[in-house]
Amino acid sequence: MSKKYDFENLSQSDIQELIMGKINKDKDKVVHKWEKEGIVVEKARWGRHHIIKGKTKIELPSSVDAESLTLQAVIDLLEKNKGSKVAKKRTTAKK
Repeated sequence: MSKKYDFENLSQSDIQELIMGKINKDKDKVVHKWEKEGIVVEKARWGRHHIIKGKTKIELPSSVDAESLTLQAVIDLLEKNKGSKVAKKRTTAKK
């Protein structure tokens, strides 16, 4: 949480600033977006990138230049990794 804001007493301008900050952060995260195909390449942590299509999420190593990926190359990677889905974290029930 940001210590810049008093979240108990936000002004309208603070709220707008926080919303715009989040929107800009999300925009900066996207490297490629092919809307028609429903495919997004976005920045991940530690120099890696993700290819996302629906529930399929493929992590690319930092050695891959995501900026230079073409739509066809991304489609080929998706086909190659078909069946790989986003892993859901399992929580164990505490007794």
